[in-house]
Amino acid sequence: MKTLAPKVAVVEVDGEGFAALLGKDVEVQTPNFIFAGKLEGENDTFIKLSNSHVVFDTGAYKNAKYTYAEKRSTDALYIQKAAIIAYCETTQLK
Repeated sequence: MKTLAPKVAVVEVDGEGFAALLGKDVEVQTPNFIFAGKLEGENDTFIKLSNSHVVFDTGAYKNAKYTYAEKRSTDALYIQKAAIIAYCETTQLK
């Protein structure tokens, strides 16, 4: 008989997650696309990026810039948080 892993309590910590990245350049990965831009806002459902780009080729992560990132025709981009699989601060948009 298999046993289930013990339950783990999830504790929300102030100043972590998206709140810690407000005003910074971030990279946001969804199942189909990678987006980059300045994190301008967050609510329960969406995040807002300004200076938004679609990243088609990151190149090596040690590179100073993305190999191929195209600026979107509109400055603001709203991404549904449920679609995000990973995110981090980035310096590759400079």
